[in-house]
Amino acid sequence: QTIYCRSVQAGMALALRLLPWRQPQCLCGAGAVLRVPELLAAAGLSRPLLVTGPHIAASGLLTPLCAALEAAGFGWQMFCAVESDPREETVERIRDAYQAAGCDALLAVGGGSPLDAAKAAGALLARPGRRLAQMYGTLRIRRPLPPLCAVPTTAGSGSEQTAAAVIRDAASGRKVALFDLCLLPRWAVLDPDLLAGLPQPALAAAGMDALAHAVEAFLCRMTATRRVRAQASHAAAEILQTLEPACHGDAAARARLLVAASEAGAAFTRSGVGYAHALSHALGSCYGIAHGRAVAACLPPVLAYYGTAAERPLAALAAAAGIACGEKPAAAAHAFRREVAALGRRLGLPAGFACIRQQDLPQLAAAVLAEAHPLYAVPRLLDRRACQALLQALAAEGGQTAADSFPAAEKREEIPS
Repeated sequence: QTIYCRSVQAGMALALRLLPWRQPQCLCGAGAVLRVPELLAAAGLSRPLLVTGPHIAASGLLTPLCAALEAAGFGWQMFCAVESDPREETVERIRDAYQAAGCDALLAVGGGSPLDAAKAAGALLARPGRRLAQMYGTLRIRRPLPPLCAVPTTAGSGSEQTAAAVIRDAASGRKVALFDLCLLPRWAVLDPDLLAGLPQPALAAAGMDALAHAVEAFLCRMTATRRVRAQASHAAAEILQTLEPACHGDAAARARLLVAASEAGAAFTRSGVGYAHALSHALGSCYGIAHGRAVAACLPPVLAYYGTAAERPLAALAAAAGIACGEKPAAAAHAFRREVAALGRRLGLPAGFACIRQQDLPQLAAAVLAEAHPLYAVPRLLDRRACQALLQALAAEGGQTAADSFPAAEKREEIPS
């Protein structure tokens, strides 16, 4: 099984290097969202469908953008019913709203859920003869989407820079992903003013998700190119330095954090993620735990499980972030893991979840391994028993329990069952 996983990952690493990647056109800075009409008009577009969630729509956050669209004479429409972890039905409703209003562009504003829902709706519009379930997986769309402008209001998902969308499958209730280069937005608008009213717990959870993107992208042993490692290392260092002050109201830190989260998105869409994300998806599907909170809890014990297999890359991340300079790899890696766990605690995020039930462990472990294998190029592979032990540790109470439950990995890899 190990040979199979690593062989598939080697092939994927080659394929990722050969894909014709493109970068979204980025517009950054305070007030950048007011220039969205300018971007659309320059492309000959004037009837966008604004896709967002009910809380953002009710908050007044969109008032300046809506006024700018009105002033530009745009015939825009709004869909404001995207829930957290959007369902297939919601995606279909976005498609229907787009077609009914005769729109010519998608304008997604919000966290990862509205952005991903808009991407998935774009896939349905690009492939009118297919159901969404037929496009789950890799490179199954292969058609240009309607022009998409992504405007994040959290510094977390990085969806404005990714070629992926995560949707809740109607049949199974599980989170599933679509991956295709056509899902990359045409424009990414990074306006730190949109983060100003974000509650501290939401900003903290989103920032830890972005940190996990950067760290896991850096750790992908075969798929992380030099460019990806440079992006991921810089993003991780920036997030570690700015997340806490951003949560305490520092406007300059918020601006840096937003850019770093976007950079982390660009890194992981070209490299991949790891078990922290596979675990968080399983926990979210089973118990409804918010993704950022789940990732914040899962990342420290996953890094601890990797042990010696991840010592040198974690030491490099520690040096880049100024956490440990000049120390031996084992000590530097330990300092990095300790800081990640401590940051989550300082931000009031959980280190585990008491809702995890013993009888659910086999099903959860199966979901984690089904997502991660064979594609996730992690430093050390999990088997079913180790995965259940990790979940058991997450179920225990106490800030340090999960992260300290795994001894340092041996230099060999364990063979997954």
